[in-house]
Amino acid sequence: MCNLARPWLSPDSFDRKEPPRELLMDALKAKQRALQLMPSALENIDSIGADVILAAILFFVNAELIESGWQSWRPHLEGAKKLLNMMQPYASFNEALRDYVVSDFYVYCTLSLSFNPTMPGVQTAFFAPTQVNPTLSRATNHFFCCPAQVLDILREAAQLLNTGGDEQVADDVMVSSFAALLKRAQNVDVLTWAREGVSPYDETEIQSRFLTGSAHRLATCLYIIQSTPSLTERVPDKVCETLIRDIYDTLSPMPDDDPNFKATGWPTFIYGTTATTPELRAWVMDRLKRLVAVCPWGFLYSAIDTLQILWGLDAEGKRTTNWIQQLKDLNVDFLMV
Repeated sequence: MCNLARPWLSPDSFDRKEPPRELLMDALKAKQRALQLMPSALENIDSIGADVILAAILFFVNAELIESGWQSWRPHLEGAKKLLNMMQPYASFNEALRDYVVSDFYVYCTLSLSFNPTMPGVQTAFFAPTQVNPTLSRATNHFFCCPAQVLDILREAAQLLNTGGDEQVADDVMVSSFAALLKRAQNVDVLTWAREGVSPYDETEIQSRFLTGSAHRLATCLYIIQSTPSLTERVPDKVCETLIRDIYDTLSPMPDDDPNFKATGWPTFIYGTTATTPELRAWVMDRLKRLVAVCPWGFLYSAIDTLQILWGLDAEGKRTTNWIQQLKDLNVDFLMV
């Protein structure tokens, strides 16, 4: 509600009005009350159920993403991973609930690695490919609408990037590993995935899933190439240019009322990091504003702010080819989904 009550100052502005104080205070009080109840819930996990508590933690993460997506989501995410590691003794009261909650946490944990400055915290066996891929397959309509294979490749790439500072990891080994991930991403069969769990007669939904999944696959390929300068130097410029053009061509025809339109924020952001002309940057900002109109979550406003930081570095002549490392160096710690 606070975001809905904060319109842009003008159609061309990226600044917003302050929210009504009363509305903001009500939201913060409700959030504080919920946080105060969590310790008691954890003490009574046997009677309440681990699945229910996990769902509550997911709500906290979502609340932080609604607010801004900056930093404050991280403690909740780390707490969720610790709870997941403790859940084995607890029977699931609702398998469907657990599937959807775990799939959302997996998406958040994967994306939190992609360009944040801090190292990953607690790891959980729930996120091993043998565990999470069946979960994602069952939760066919999780909000991110991305093939499990692509998410797994993105997670591996981000984890590999986080080990890049280790002197024991040779540069040629890093390049070889990223190149293998790139090839895997290029070979993902998105159309087959788009048809899974969907009526073969529902061509509209299949097309929507195909476009959204394709955008994520293409953006992941571009992320892999851009994540390490050594690989960027070895990949022909034409490959990157084709990926950038394909992302644009995939996102452009998707109407705002498409049910998966809201799931295209991450590929839009990745595309935005490559935009160099005023026209393309205007297209990116217009699309992000349209996403905000459909899904008024704070992380989208943070994405707009972050792109302006990167574009500002361009204007100052300080931008490097490795924008991912630049964001980490600038301590730009937000979760983009």
